[in-house]
Order: sequence, then C-alpha cells, then structure tokens
Amino acid sequence: MRIRSVELEGLWAYRERQHLDLGGVPLIVGVGENGVGKSAILVHAIVAAFFQKFPTKTQGGSVTHGLSSGHVSVEFDMNDTVYRIGRVFPRSGVGQGTIEVQDDTSKSGWRPLVNKGNREVTAELVKIIGMDYDTATMTWIAQQGEYGKFSASDPKDRFKLLSGVFGLGVYEEKRKKAAEKADEVSRRIDAVTGRIAELELTRSSRTASTDADADADRLSNEDLEAALVAENNRLDQVNTEVADLNSGDPERRVREAQAALDVVRSKRLSALEEAQREVARAVRAGQEAEQRHQQALAQTDARLTQALTAVDDRSSASRIAAERQKQSAAAVLSQIADAEATLPSVREQVAASRAAAAARRAEAEQLTAVINDHSQRRATLLVEWQTLKAQGEEAVERIKTLETSVNGEHAQCFTCHQHLSAKDAQALIDLTRADLTRIDERKAEVKPAGAEAGQAANAAAAQRETLLTQAEQADRDADAAAREQSRLETVIAAKVERQKALRDADSTLLDLDTEAGQEKSALHDTRDAEVQDLVKGYQRETARISEQRQAAEAQVQAMQTVPEQELDLEQTLTTAKQAVAAEVEQVQAARAALDGRRTVIRARINDLLAERTIRVEAANQLRELDARLNLLSKERSSTERELETYRTLVKAYSPTGIPAMVLAGMMGQLNDAINASLERLSRGQLQVRLAASKDGAKNTNDNKVTVYVETSQGTLEYENLSAGQKFRTDLAIRAGLADLIARGTGSPVETFILDEGWGTLDEQGIVSTVDALFRLSETMNVLTLTHIPAVRDAFPNRVEVELVGGTAVARLV
Repeated sequence: MRIRSVELEGLWAYRERQHLDLGGVPLIVGVGENGVGKSAILVHAIVAAFFQKFPTKTQGGSVTHGLSSGHVSVEFDMNDTVYRIGRVFPRSGVGQGTIEVQDDTSKSGWRPLVNKGNREVTAELVKIIGMDYDTATMTWIAQQGEYGKFSASDPKDRFKLLSGVFGLGVYEEKRKKAAEKADEVSRRIDAVTGRIAELELTRSSRTASTDADADADRLSNEDLEAALVAENNRLDQVNTEVADLNSGDPERRVREAQAALDVVRSKRLSALEEAQREVARAVRAGQEAEQRHQQALAQTDARLTQALTAVDDRSSASRIAAERQKQSAAAVLSQIADAEATLPSVREQVAASRAAAAARRAEAEQLTAVINDHSQRRATLLVEWQTLKAQGEEAVERIKTLETSVNGEHAQCFTCHQHLSAKDAQALIDLTRADLTRIDERKAEVKPAGAEAGQAANAAAAQRETLLTQAEQADRDADAAAREQSRLETVIAAKVERQKALRDADSTLLDLDTEAGQEKSALHDTRDAEVQDLVKGYQRETARISEQRQAAEAQVQAMQTVPEQELDLEQTLTTAKQAVAAEVEQVQAARAALDGRRTVIRARINDLLAERTIRVEAANQLRELDARLNLLSKERSSTERELETYRTLVKAYSPTGIPAMVLAGMMGQLNDAINASLERLSRGQLQVRLAASKDGAKNTNDNKVTVYVETSQGTLEYENLSAGQKFRTDLAIRAGLADLIARGTGSPVETFILDEGWGTLDEQGIVSTVDALFRLSETMNVLTLTHIPAVRDAFPNRVEVELVGGTAVARLV
C-alpha cells in the first residue's frame, strides 16, 4: 500500500483546500515551524482518512474554527489497483465517507465501492488494507512520541500488542465466551442437583395409603377388587327391590295421569303461543311494509330532486362556459383590432432599425483602416525605440569598457579586438558618446510620436466599438420589433376563429333553456312511473299480510277453548289422587328403608374405589419420580462433561494456551523479517531477537516478550541501546511486523510515516537515522517531519508548510 496524494480542507489549520501529489517521490520530509500544520497534512490527515481517528480525540475539535465541516481525501495504490478514500467530518454528527477505485471506463475515472457513513467506510477500508488502527500505528504509522510503541513497552504489554497485531485477540473473545458458557453450565448443574435432591426427598416421603377407610387400607389389591364386585352385586339387588316397589306405587298412577294431562295441555298452550306470535309478526310486517313504502317514495323524490339539481348545475355550468367563451372571443377580437392598427408602424420600425444597424457598421468599417494605420505607425516607432534603447545600452557598455582600457596596458577594440593605445581609446569614447547623444535625441522624438499614434489608434478603436455597439443595439431593436410584428400577425391570424367562437357562444346560450326544460319534463315522467309501481307493490304486500293476520287470529281463538280430551284427563287425575291417599304412608316407609341400605352400600363402594385410585396414582407417581430422577441424573452427567469441555477451552484460549503457542510459532518468522530490514538499516551491525517468556523461562505463567539486540558490544536488551540504535531497531521491528502481516493479508505495506522524533537524537544519531531512512526508502515511500534545519537540509525532497493569510499552505519542493 503506497500513498499517492493527500487533499485537506477545513481541518486544523487548513482553512482552504490543499493538495499534495506524493507519487513518484520515495523520500519526503515535512518542514516548517512548530504548529504550522506539518503533522496535520502528512500524518493526521492520513490517519483521519483511513481510520477516523483524530489527535484532538474528537471529530468536532479537529474542524477549523468558524467552519461547519472539514474534508480529507487520500489516494493510494495497492496490488496494482488505485483507491481513493474521501471523508467529510461535520462539527457535529457522524459524517459521510466514500471509497472509490480508479476505473478508466467510468465517466469520472472513478468507480464507487462504498458510499455510506464513516463507520461503515472504516470497516471496509480495514478489510481492503488488512489492518486496523492499532496495527497500523504499530507498523507503518509512527506517530509523534510513539516511535518505540512496541519496543519501549513493558514486556507484558509487548505480548498484548503482538496479540492484537496478529489477531490473537480473537482467542480472548473465545475465552470469555467459553468462561461465560462454563459459568452458565455450572449454574445448570447446581439447578439440576437441587431438583434431584428435592425429588429424592419427595420419593422417600411418598406413601400409598390414605385415611379414607382403615379397613380398605388393610386389604390387598386382590381382596380390594373382590370387595368391589361383592358390594356392586348388593347394590344391584337393592336397586331391583326399589324398582319392584316403584312398580306398585300408588303415587305412580297419579304421576302418570299428571304427565298425560301435562302433555295435552302443553301442546295446546304451545300452539296458542305460536298463533299469538304469528299475529304479532303480521302486525310488525304491516308496520314495516308501511315504513318501506314511505322510504321508497322519499328516495324517489330525492332522486328526482338530485337529478333536477344536476340538470340545473349542468345548464348553469354550460351557460357560464358559453358566457366565458363569448367574453374571451370578444376580448381577443378587441386585441386583434388593436393589432391591426399597430402592425403598420411596427413594420416601419423594423425597417428603420435594420437600416440604422447597417449604417453604423459601415461607419465602423471605415474606422478599421484608420486604426490599422495608427497601429502600424505605433508598431514601427516601438521597434525603432527598442532598437535605440539597445544601441544606447550597448554604447554605455562600450564607454565603460573603453574607460577601463584607457587606464590599463591591454586596451583593445571592442569590435575587432585589436590593441588600442590610450589616445585611440579616448577618441573612440568621444565618438561613442556623440552617438549616444544622437540616440537619446532620437528616442525623445520617437517616444511621444509612438504615444500619439497609440492614442489615435485607441480613440479610433473606441469610436468603432461605440458604432458597433450602436449597430448591435439597432439589431436588438429590430429583432424586438420583428418579434412584436410576428406576435401581432399571429394575433390577427386568429380573427376568423374568434368570430366563429363568438357566434357559437350566442347559439349555445339560446339552446340551453330549451334543453333543460325537456330534460326536467322527462325526469318528472320517470318519477311518476316509479311512484305508480311502488303503490301497486305496497297494496299487494299489505293484502298478503292481512290474510296471514286473520288466519293467525282465528288460530288464537281456537286454541283458547279447552278441548274435551283435556277435560277428561283432568277428571282422571282427580280420581287417582283420591284413590292412593291411604296407601302413601306404607310405601314411603318401605322406600326409606331401601334408600338407607343403598346409601350404605354406595358409601362402601366409594371408599373402595377411592382406595384403588389412591394406589394407582401412588404407583404412577413413583414411576414418574423414578423416570424424572433418571433423566435428571443423565442430564447432570452430560452437563458435567459439558462443563469440563468449556473449562478445557477456557484454559486453551487463555494467554498461556493457544495464543502463546501461536505467537511462539511466529517468533521465528517475525525475527527473520525484522532482521531482514535491520540488515539494510544498520549495515549488518545490529540483529534483533524477540523472545517470549516461555522460550527459556521456568516456573512462570507470565506472557512476556523481551527484545534482545546483538550489537558490537554484545547482546543488550532494548532498554540499554543508544538513541540511534533504538531508532534503527524500532524501524526494523515496524517494518518486520508490516512485512509479516502483508504475507498473511496479501496487502504489502509500501509507505512509512515518521512524525518528528529528531529532537531526541544527537548529531551522530541524526546522521545515522538519515542514512537509515535513505536505505528504507529503497523499498518503500518514507514520509518524515522535522523543524530542525540540519535534518531538513539532509533530504532532497521537502513539503514546506507555512501560515499565509490565516490558513496553512503546503507545497512539495
């Protein structure tokens, strides 16, 4: 990934748009006084464009004071594809962003990939370049004060940083999820264990007995079933005796006589009620028929009123339209009369304006020759004046040369370069001064003559422009008059049509009243016919309802008379009641004794049935408890195995597990990549070895990464290196990390940004660091910044930044 250009506007000190084209320049230093905006355009702008990160920590705080939003755009190429990312950052709000790909087939030259909010653009950009903000600032972006972001960190923090760079943080997320699952499963085990204990307690206290019947409780299941059969047989015997008693019961004859009477009487009363309801229905039907008839008549009248109103409305609308047509035609005819009166004068105006325009152009053409004469004379005088000026300057130089020769021993002619004596040189000086005087005199004559010719030419040109302007104005007047002529002719052409429209409107007004009267008469005839049909239908319906009512009233009268069959049944009931009065007490005593025996037997049967139900339910409950206990035990065993699995995963995903093994496996590749860069940067004088704590440490679970550097003085830890050695080591580690990441993502990093940091180096450190950057620029573009003159002068290409008129200005030199 190589930065090609940066564009910035409305952010930090860049009030106005600034564009830097960085393509083809492998090593650039940004220079300028502190605070003018070097870092803003070469570091912060790129970080903001790529990752939406700001040095002020807030988006709004980065927008230039007094502006509502800022814009940044960065072009970069990667894998033979050119991308452009643009961002708009408002002072408040989320803002928008775009990612585009250079495409020659597109009209604009760019094809959009993403055009969404800044957050979505950042996510897509991270996918394209294969690294996020934290990884970028660990590799190719060295922000101010963070050159040794990795090397200068605590050994434990180095492990965390490498985990983030190589994506090992995913294992921490997995560890957290596994730990959460382990806690969840542990809670499930506790819950299942509690349910098992509760069910075991319930089972131990469950009994298969009840206090419903102590005798039944002592019976075996077989004896219980035999007792039920015996008691049911006894109940059947008692029921038989009750049936026999009821068959000879005197009160039975009374009940049977009463039932026969109730059947006949109920049938007659039901028929009476139905006939009465039929009478009521007929009355309601007549009332409803009357209401429907009145409603139909009202609806007919309403339709007639509505239709008559519609006729009046149409007639009125037609009359208004005809009146408007008549008024419009009359108004247009009036305009036509005015146009006919005006047209001749307009035609004369067109001809006069055309003639005036032609006359002004002819006068202007005559002035063209005058202008050419004056201009030619002025040009001739100007050439002569310039020639005189050159001759005068040459004469002055000759005089200076000759005066020098007069005082020397080697005087020579300025034309033929032959030796001159002092006397000859002085004579030549006098002749040259005479020529110079003549030249000045002629110049004094030529200059005012040229000015006079120029003024005459300008005056003639001004007069010609005035004439041409007058000609153009005359043309415009003629065009306007011609348009007016055309309009008037168009108006007049409509005269016949408007006259016909006026006659049509008068004819329409005469026909409207006749047509409306005829339409209303037809509507009244239609209404009368509808009313006649409604009256006939109403009369037929009321006749039918009247017949139904009369029939129902006759049925009511018939059902109100008691028939002879009902009277005979009443007599039979009275006779039966008198005959059984003496036998009632004896039968009732026998029935009470049988009911008492039956009650005792039924109670015994209920007790036996209750005991059988209790035993069945108890057995079912025990089987259910055993089944539930078996399922819960299996669930607890399965859940305990699941818990062990998750605890194993927690241990595997912890920093001392898979991440440590992965990092240990990558250490060799990382060291090789770092030392490949360090070989160029240090000319083979330094070599780095990153070592994880598990490489050689014993009895420790810490995850640490130590930086060892092989120097000419021996193996040193990073903290003991000189400033120059640290700088080279930092660059090499960043380059090595970038190279290793690029291998995994397929997105090579070919840009290195280093923000300041020169102030911590001594003179030798600066020299060695400059040399390191020159070597680094052999494989990638390098951008660095400084305010130190010695550093600035060491680089061939510079971005100079200064404040001009309240805004920062940057240019590549």
